[in-house]
Amino acid sequence: MTKPIVLWQTERTLSTDDAGVVIINSTSPPKDYFQSGSYNDEDSTSTEENRLPASLRPIPPLSYFCIKCLVQVPELIYHYGPPRPYRPPAYPCDPDILRALIPRNEQGRFNLSKLDPRLWAILIQIYSDLPPSLRIYCTALSDKYTPLLQQVPATKHFTLLTVLELPGCSHLNDDTIVHLKVLHTLYVFDASRTVLSATGIRRLSGTLRRDEDTLDSPNQRRGPWQLRILSLHNCKRITNAVYQYLESFILLAAVGKQCANHVCLFF
Repeated sequence: MTKPIVLWQTERTLSTDDAGVVIINSTSPPKDYFQSGSYNDEDSTSTEENRLPASLRPIPPLSYFCIKCLVQVPELIYHYGPPRPYRPPAYPCDPDILRALIPRNEQGRFNLSKLDPRLWAILIQIYSDLPPSLRIYCTALSDKYTPLLQQVPATKHFTLLTVLELPGCSHLNDDTIVHLKVLHTLYVFDASRTVLSATGIRRLSGTLRRDEDTLDSPNQRRGPWQLRILSLHNCKRITNAVYQYLESFILLAAVGKQCANHVCLFF
């Protein structure tokens, strides 16, 4: 399991005990900082929870059970070939794979906050012609599955785009920015009103690297190579020295003003 991306600037204080020993005290992130979304985690469901809910009776289509079996490996779905067209049910009583997999709110709309992000990543790779509301999925940067979704490779049929919004984030600085190196599909990054300096951008550019192609990892480039838009609006520590480091992001097309701490994933 890939560790979640955590931006946290640990505060350390020094004290001395009666024996003259120096004690270093540090503040760790609160426990709720690491919690995932409000979806049901497939890894921790009990036997009772795995029973087919009443809302799925009559029995859902066979594809429902196939997709549920693939929930552990959304980054390997590209092996199954091009997406298949999604066909809505002709009649309300007909089986519908989306109705079976995606919770709905009181208004009857898809409730993506209750949907496991891995299931979302599988659906958008398997099916084309999905409803527009499924094109965007928002999740916390510290969600434990965010790094896993970044391992979903781009194909000629599918590309995952990541938009990271951290305006005014007090924990984004020149030291913690290197943790964003696992965002391989980062396209837009809003770092406005933070304490970032040119040093932080230099360190982020240093995370760009190339790996050899493998069967399970067809993308050679690792790190935020895909970055197109970077907002450094009102970052008061940024100087002109930043330009020499921005050149490392070869696809970067816009830097500057205005382009909730969360990640939006598009396809």
